[in-house]
Amino acid sequence: MPKKPPRERKPKHYDIPFRRPEEFDDALELVVGQEDLQTKLKSVFSQYTLFLQDQTAGKPMACAYGESGSGKTFTIELLAKASGLPVTIASAASLSPPSYKGTTIQDLLARHWMAYHTDIGVIYLDELNKWCRYALTQGQRDAANPEDIGNGVRSQHDLLRMVESEQINFLDLGRDIDEMQHVNFNTQNLLWIFAGSFVGLPGIIRRRLSNHHLDDEEVWGQAQPNDFIRYGMVDELAKRIRTWAWTKPLNAIDLLEILRKQEMPKWVRRGAAIGCEVIVSESAMAECARHAFEEHLGARGAAQLMNRSMDDIFYHLSKEHIAAYTVDHNAITTGRIELEVPA
Repeated sequence: MPKKPPRERKPKHYDIPFRRPEEFDDALELVVGQEDLQTKLKSVFSQYTLFLQDQTAGKPMACAYGESGSGKTFTIELLAKASGLPVTIASAASLSPPSYKGTTIQDLLARHWMAYHTDIGVIYLDELNKWCRYALTQGQRDAANPEDIGNGVRSQHDLLRMVESEQINFLDLGRDIDEMQHVNFNTQNLLWIFAGSFVGLPGIIRRRLSNHHLDDEEVWGQAQPNDFIRYGMVDELAKRIRTWAWTKPLNAIDLLEILRKQEMPKWVRRGAAIGCEVIVSESAMAECARHAFEEHLGARGAAQLMNRSMDDIFYHLSKEHIAAYTVDHNAITTGRIELEVPA
């Protein structure tokens, strides 16, 4: 009896309704500042939900750029959650060029399928600058090794091939993983979002504009695709990105607001779990924000500074069964709590 032909595995259906861009406003309440980034990415996600309903409307593709720790990844994660879209996140620095050992872009797409069984959703590739010539020749890697630059270019071309509507069958993976057999993955259905800090890009922009005194808060918004090409992004890839969304450097007040809105509620909930009413004072958070700003650590750095002390404080509050405690400037600096000694 002849064998039946293999049955193609069809993607899982996700009912993603069209969302107007302003409908994402509430989803980004925790994002501090970055109005340019927020506006552009809300528009991108709205356009993509429309594409899923009507492919003739066209599909966006975006690149978010700016200083590390300024809110790019956080914003994209919130938008993906609000839209109900599957999202897979990876760092370009962790991916290998095709035909090399390690995780490739195709493996990243396989991971997306195995997690969600669909070829729609968001592929968010961070640290794309790590594949660009400028980053590879400015001390981040061995500038004398041309193989690094070649691998970066090859990786970009492989990415470009995926972006250009590639039908993937995962033949190699299908030999070992049953659920990958007979999968027809259409990359045209994905929303591709790239990101990176692109350290050194402001200098390229200033040279093009012949304005070396352009304010740091304004220079990122002046970038054009040719600036990224000069940075080392493959010409064809840079010119296919439809939306360029930038962040502005965070000041100490921004960092304080991020700690207040994003980090303090977490410690309140953790305190409640051990029966302690935890209050983190403004002076304590301001100390973390000030230090992070002075050291150019960004929002992640400010949170790390706060957590470094709060981890110790949390332990002692739990061990001593303290019912209420206000973390002040001294406590956040030392990581110790002051207990009242009975008279």
